[in-house]
Amino acid sequence: MKQARPVLPCGCPASMAGARQAGPFSLRYSRYLPCCAAGRHMHGEARIALPLHGFFEAACAGRVVRVGPGGALYRPANDAHEDVYRDVMDCVTVLLPDHVGHPATGRAQALNDPRLHRAALALHREAKAGDDASNLIVEGLALLVSSILLSRIPHVETGVPRWIVRVRDQLQGCDGPPPSLSELANSVERDPTYVAATFKRVYGMTAGDYVRRRRLWRARDALDCDRDSSLSEIAADCGFADQSHFTRHFRRLFGTTPGAYRLRAASS
Repeated sequence: MKQARPVLPCGCPASMAGARQAGPFSLRYSRYLPCCAAGRHMHGEARIALPLHGFFEAACAGRVVRVGPGGALYRPANDAHEDVYRDVMDCVTVLLPDHVGHPATGRAQALNDPRLHRAALALHREAKAGDDASNLIVEGLALLVSSILLSRIPHVETGVPRWIVRVRDQLQGCDGPPPSLSELANSVERDPTYVAATFKRVYGMTAGDYVRRRRLWRARDALDCDRDSSLSEIAADCGFADQSHFTRHFRRLFGTTPGAYRLRAASS
């Protein structure tokens, strides 16, 4: 018997892979249909809605705003609202921990910024990624989105502070799932957003991308030296949940598939 597709409380279809936890953040992916019947409701946590495709209309700061790709809407916890969907809309929603959202007296606010759409697309892509570095990437993207929308982009010091080197060393020495940005920040007594921004400035990539790249290089070394292990075994050993995700990321970095690389290495 075919399993029924899950639905949202309003009756709109929910994604089969529509939830993700990354550090203190939760991620949701949903598709809303025209004339969505969610009605007036509220949520127990603050959240940021990031449309991927389509628009919705929402009451915000005493007026109705139209939010679409490139825009985002922040809602504080327990803010009663009723959004209107006139077209099919795909949306990524970031659920914020208590220490990130505005206080209870905060008001809903909307913002348009090209960085928000790029972040939304990356969140959607990483939500389906199959390696344990993706949690770190999703957490960093959630911090970026919340800092843009809530005007909390930190001033980043110049140079290479000693504490960011300690953060990098923790990531280098991690064989299993990497620590979250919140855990890394606690270890150096810094704010997670500040750590994420400083890491990218100093090393030219996010902490999650740094972990993923190191693991892909480790996989490439294994393909050079280990003729007995299968591609799926190498993928699992390097932190990838399945071979297809491993292949996609390997090709993106090295311009060829792991199988083609192994054949080329064996013939050289």
